[in-house]
Formats: sequence, C-alpha cells, structure tokens
Amino acid sequence: MSPAEIRSRLLAWYDAQARTLAWRVGPGRAERADPYRVWLSEVMLQQTTVPHATPYFLKFTARWPTVRDLAAEREIAVEPRATAEGRLLVAGAAGDDVE
Repeated sequence: MSPAEIRSRLLAWYDAQARTLAWRVGPGRAERADPYRVWLSEVMLQQTTVPHATPYFLKFTARWPTVRDLAAEREIAVEPRATAEGRLLVAGAAGDDVE
C-alpha cells in the first residue's frame, strides 16, 4: 500500500469514527481548530480523562472564551482539585468561588 493510500484510508477512518469533543472541529469542516482551545484541552487532559475535563473546559471557556480574555484578567486563582480519575487545576477569577 502506498503512503497516499494509507493517508486516504486513515483520513476516511477518522472522518467516520472521530469523537465529538468540545475543543475539536469535526471532520469535513472548513474551519480550523482554535489553538487556544486545543492548548487548554491538552493541559486539562494531562491530568484527567475527557469525561471529567469537559465540564471544566466548558466553564473555563465560557468565562474566558479567547486568550485575550484570559490575558485581560488581572488575577486568576488556580486550585488543584483531586478526583478519582486524576487531578485538575480549577481556575477562576480571584475572589470567585472556584468550583
């Protein structure tokens, strides 16, 4: 099998099997993934699983939808949170109830 055939088959498999994830642009879409959202997911997924990171990811990106929004925050409180599946760093604006 040629490299081009392998590539074609692998991409077809991905198009059919890709999971829907909050930070991923689905297969066949013209837009590109947002590097900020991908970076956040990578950081979160180093510590825990997709099902446990997703709610924190959604809450975080609702609060800070872009890297500019995050950079504009004067102070961010980060709290380690242990779960049965791993550890997460939970962030909130200083003074917020970090939950």
